[in-house]
Amino acid sequence: MELNAKYQFKRIGEEHIAEITRLYKLVFNSKISEAELHRVFDTRIFGKYTIGFLAISETGETAAYYGVFPIIGAYKGTQILMAQSGATMTHPDHQKKGLFVTLAKMTFEAAQKEGVQFIYGFPNENSLPGFEKKLDWRFQDKLYKNVLLTGAFPLCELASKNKLVKRIYQKILSSRISKLKLSPQNVLFRDTSIAHSVEFLAYKLRDPNVHLVRLNGIDFLVKSSPHLLIGDIGFNQHLNPSNFRFSLIQLGRIFMASKVILQFTKNHWIASFLEYSELTESLPVGILSFENEGEERELEFNYSDLDTF
Repeated sequence: MELNAKYQFKRIGEEHIAEITRLYKLVFNSKISEAELHRVFDTRIFGKYTIGFLAISETGETAAYYGVFPIIGAYKGTQILMAQSGATMTHPDHQKKGLFVTLAKMTFEAAQKEGVQFIYGFPNENSLPGFEKKLDWRFQDKLYKNVLLTGAFPLCELASKNKLVKRIYQKILSSRISKLKLSPQNVLFRDTSIAHSVEFLAYKLRDPNVHLVRLNGIDFLVKSSPHLLIGDIGFNQHLNPSNFRFSLIQLGRIFMASKVILQFTKNHWIASFLEYSELTESLPVGILSFENEGEERELEFNYSDLDTF
């Protein structure tokens, strides 16, 4: 692989989170904190820390970053090491230098050497052409989104925009859901292409906005920012489309969210409980496989499988 001689490239570790946070804020105009990125990047619960690389300019400026998040996948009854593609970030002063493609190829090579069998991701319209045309990703499906309106006062949404409102919201919410909360050891979610294990739930629950609750006999993994995002739902034989929808709206009202949002691939069981006309296309589902098994994998995902959840 030919590298741009004007840049140095280094493998990331915990010590680089501050640099990545500054770049993240610059590129995405985000208020994300170092603590938040530490929480997401520390994937050692799945056996490996985030695999990624930084590009450093001649002046010592962090020019670009790309990495993938290792995670345990579920395939044909066995567990395998997979990784999800993370955010692509290039400093405005260093764009159109081929840094994203270089960093991605370095990351994929390192991931393959460390036992990752394949990488999946949900690129937005800006990064999609690079993955498809320059990195040989295969796109097999899309995520589908369902949005339910609850009629609730949008305190959840307001809390995501204001720190004072967030403190008030968290205090009220803590009281409202105290009797609904569960521990990861007391639930059993169906695996998607990701193993929804106790470790998976523990990793997600590091985020203080993520909660594990039971309502009307149904288990939910949810995130209360910026709306009520439904990450996972426990299937049970008594579930039907009517009580499913009613419970989602009721849950949204308990969380004081005006919108309840689900995302999943069409082969997920949730799709059969919703009207097709209510679904809208969301992000594409892409795969880069390091195997030569000669078969197409049909991957299944829901909202909790995204790194943004």
